[in-house]
Amino acid sequence: MKVEIRDVIEKDWDFILKIRNQHSNRIAFHDTTITSIDTHRKYMTKLRDDPNSFHWIIMYGEKAVGHIKIVNSELGYFLLDGYKGKGIGTKAHELVYDKAKQLGLKKLAATIK
Repeated sequence: MKVEIRDVIEKDWDFILKIRNQHSNRIAFHDTTITSIDTHRKYMTKLRDDPNSFHWIIMYGEKAVGHIKIVNSELGYFLLDGYKGKGIGTKAHELVYDKAKQLGLKKLAATIK
């Protein structure tokens, strides 16, 4: 199946919260607690309004399976359980690298926990 990325829209925010709060994804964050909807909405509004933030939904065929973002040149992503280890993240990274070049970004960083 084809992996693509598309821009995040506000209707995606609940989906992003769902995958952010999956245990397998939470353990990678500095704060591993479950994020509330209010906290998440404030964060998503901040991302939307920040000119140094870019984010996309990872699509696998017609299904949304993840979220990938660049915030202040730092790359981060997470996938739904069941879609890890299939090369989807690798392909999404390739697509984001192309987007970063189009946006004029010269360098990206990532933290692995």
